[in-house]
Amino acid sequence: MADGVYIHPDATSSVLPHLKARLPDAATQLYVVEVPPAPASTVLATFPPSESPPEPLVWSIGVIGIIDSPVLDTEFWFWSSAEEASTTSEDADKEERFRTAYTQFVQMLKLIGRVYPEKGTLVVGSLHTRIAPLLAKFTFSEGSLPPQDSRAQSIGSKYFFGSMAVEELDEVVQTSLAPRTKTTLAAASNTGAYLVSSEEKRAQAWCFISREGAISSVYVRPEARGIGLGKETMRKELEKEFVYQKFVIAYVATFNTASMRLCQSLGGRRVWEVVWVGIQLSQFRDNKY
Repeated sequence: MADGVYIHPDATSSVLPHLKARLPDAATQLYVVEVPPAPASTVLATFPPSESPPEPLVWSIGVIGIIDSPVLDTEFWFWSSAEEASTTSEDADKEERFRTAYTQFVQMLKLIGRVYPEKGTLVVGSLHTRIAPLLAKFTFSEGSLPPQDSRAQSIGSKYFFGSMAVEELDEVVQTSLAPRTKTTLAAASNTGAYLVSSEEKRAQAWCFISREGAISSVYVRPEARGIGLGKETMRKELEKEFVYQKFVIAYVATFNTASMRLCQSLGGRRVWEVVWVGIQLSQFRDNKY
């Protein structure tokens, strides 16, 4: 076991029954467990072989099928219970479930990286778009920033805003959907929201600027949501950036309806969709294209 990920040596008995109960959503994962895609395939899960999935919490299954091939081919399949089409959760709950699924996906990738230290590129197949989504690109300008409303004035009396300390950044790394490191976060402009009434300096919300100058890692603690705190924290960071930039960008996963609404509420204009990709340069060095 590593970081909440377990190897299932007899997956036909410890994993298959749970996947069969979730057909057709888990059909691909069921197949690669029943018909191993490589001689040395390995099945991973976020629950121990001796236990059942922790319903109703999110759980995930990964199948590794590393092959020796001169061309890129799928070698890892990931499925999470967050993907069940029958789920009737509200948007906010679905977002949190997929955030958990993404964290479990990353933990499996870390394990694979340790087990296969020489592996340079891993092709992942059938990955849900909420885990590897399209990103909507929003642009913000100072002139489009709306005036503060009454909720913002109330927040101003209860919270103060400032830069986050280095010792707070571990939590930012853990809650960010995009991969982040403390080193890059420590060098980035950021805004944290802190309760005036609390002696403990613990940010209730935060917003960062990424290496490419975009709004990033916006997060509000669950207990502080619903009052507009995320909006005001992001506004503070935008106002700082407008001193240096005429336009500020934000990239938002298209499934993340809450963040999309947040950007629109601050005058953000959706201009197009983009993706982040990894390129295996050896394919180009060998003149295959």
